[in-house]
Amino acid sequence: MNLSVLHPTTRLLCWLTATLLGQGLSGAALAYALPCTVFAIALVAGTRAVREGWRLVRRVRWLIVALVLVFAWGVPGEPIGGDSRVVPTWEGVQLAALHLGRLLLTLMLIGALLASLSRDDLLSALLTLVLPLRRMGVDCERMVVRMALVLRFVEDAKAADWRQLLRESPPPGESGGLAPLLVEQRPLRCADRWLLGGCGVVMGGAVFMFMGGV
Repeated sequence: MNLSVLHPTTRLLCWLTATLLGQGLSGAALAYALPCTVFAIALVAGTRAVREGWRLVRRVRWLIVALVLVFAWGVPGEPIGGDSRVVPTWEGVQLAALHLGRLLLTLMLIGALLASLSRDDLLSALLTLVLPLRRMGVDCERMVVRMALVLRFVEDAKAADWRQLLRESPPPGESGGLAPLLVEQRPLRCADRWLLGGCGVVMGGAVFMFMGGV
């Protein structure tokens, strides 16, 4: 399926909606949602998106290990068996599985977003989303330019440490050869407007239910 037919803003808001809904899942729903999400990503965005998500999982593997250890052994409750000082608790294992599932789901969705949106598409989507703030006096263009500079630095920085960054930085008064920044504003099609409206309703309902639960 070719996602390029959708406006970048639509793709970004759909990702935000899926991520928000994923954080509210637990138990069997979360266990079913994770493989279904991976399958849907492969079907809609291609296997490259799945590989990108798996790459993110590998990069945070030590965070995953720490998460499991902290929750499984740090949450008080009924020990699984044996000495309660050296074995995890049932409550800790359940919490570890819950947060691990939500983290994996979020990482796979981020992989899909990175695979389906280029840097220029992401900037275009951000500009479209923040344009309504212009009525409140917010300089939307400057906000997007700052985000673009951060993204450009993250993508182009190949230095191993700050010393190499200093050696590679241009002398004062030089621009470093940065290319002009051009952000394309595409018009929203009818399908994009319907999808954006649907995402807004879903996100609003999810926030309302969460606030009601609190």
